[in-house]
Amino acid sequence: IKAVLRDRFKTLSEQWDGLSELEESFLREAEEEWEERLADQFHFPLLSTVKFLAVRDLAELAESLVGVQALRANASPELPTVGGFIESLVIDRYEGVRWINRLPR
Repeated sequence: IKAVLRDRFKTLSEQWDGLSELEESFLREAEEEWEERLADQFHFPLLSTVKFLAVRDLAELAESLVGVQALRANASPELPTVGGFIESLVIDRYEGVRWINRLPR
C-alpha cells in the first residue's frame, strides 16, 4: 500500500514544497487504518477460533498453512523455500510425540 500511495503522491510532491510531511502523515494514517482492518477482519477471528481447536485440529491447520505457503512459493518467480510432502507431529505432555502425517518409510 505504501508503494501505491507513494506513487500517487510523487507528482504532487514534485510540484509543492513541504508536501512530504503531509505525505508521510497520510501514509502513516493509511497504514495504521489498513493494519486495524486486517486485524479486525482476519487476525482476531482466526485467533478466537484457534484457541478452541483440539490438538489434532491445530496440527491440520498448521499443515494447511504450510501448504498455502508452498503454493505461494511455487507461484513466485523466486526459488521456492517450502514444498514437498508436509509432515506434522504433535507433542503434548500426556501422550508425548504423535505423528499426524508422516512420509511413508
